[in-house]
Amino acid sequence: MSESIDILYHLDLFGVAVFAISGALAAGRKSLDLLGVVIIAVVTAVGGGTTRDLLLDRHPVFWIDDPILPYWELKLRRK
Repeated sequence: MSESIDILYHLDLFGVAVFAISGALAAGRKSLDLLGVVIIAVVTAVGGGTTRDLLLDRHPVFWIDDPILPYWELKLRRK
């Protein structure tokens, strides 16, 4: 049972990453600077996951329920 939960968790992280990449690509096409790309990527990732959780009636939303995601976003921005 825990193996299936682990797979779902990693698929969830993958989905957030895909939203972030799509936001970063869209910001890059608009020739935004690095700060603009990072902001658009984070807003797209968090907004996409939040929309998914609200449509599926999952409460609390993923970034409140799992605090590791904002930590990774901050950690990756520092590099």
